[in-house]
Amino acid sequence: MATKASSKPNWDFRRGMATARVLTQLGLDRGLSPDALLRHTDITPTQLDSTHGELEAQQEIQLIRNLMSELPGIETLGIEAGTRYHVTTYGLWGYAVLSSPTLGSAFGMAARMLNQTFSLSTNEVEQVGDQVIISYQVEHLPPDIRQFVLDRDRAAAVTLQREILGQPMTYRAVLMRRPEPSPQMVEAYTQLFGIRPLFDQPPDRGLFDAALMQQALPQANLHTKRLCEDMLKKLIDARSQRTGVAVTVRDRL
Repeated sequence: MATKASSKPNWDFRRGMATARVLTQLGLDRGLSPDALLRHTDITPTQLDSTHGELEAQQEIQLIRNLMSELPGIETLGIEAGTRYHVTTYGLWGYAVLSSPTLGSAFGMAARMLNQTFSLSTNEVEQVGDQVIISYQVEHLPPDIRQFVLDRDRAAAVTLQREILGQPMTYRAVLMRRPEPSPQMVEAYTQLFGIRPLFDQPPDRGLFDAALMQQALPQANLHTKRLCEDMLKKLIDARSQRTGVAVTVRDRL
């Protein structure tokens, strides 16, 4: 019998500017100009550098499109982007996950406050018998960015798992909807997950031993976790109030 652990119901939330900085820096490192990367995003360089800046999901989508159009033919671009999202990139949310007592607790906390991340995919975590299945969905996104987002979000998840565990997480299997890509891309996936994916296997998902959910995390600290969660709740409330005021003003206009 399957027991569903968590589900992310929505992806279209305001997010921290850190994700735009990660994507922009990737482009800059590959020789692109800030103007080309920020084109049509309504993000200014000043906003990009703002510690407390936020952007809409649609602005991030435009930034991704700019990155892809300026760097065509780079299959591994999504993976390269995802591996740049470290625990510290997520701010308080990252530290709350890092200080959780077990991997299962970290997953639970992450799911409760997933709107504090930069995910554009939606995901679901299920325990089925002695294995846990993480499924990713991108059907709600424009077709031209779906594979990039899948690669980016899955690579970001693997990077986060590695950093909170202090070692790579062992996958039983990694399955992908996409047809088998080039040997270079297969190798990039294999290096990322530690196992060769199976292709033409929808939906996109990863499987690992359920026993890992009980594994103690090396940097567990209950006081830090609670402190970060309390501060996150205040941030969420403040963001909700700002959004509510903005909606009210927009409706009146």
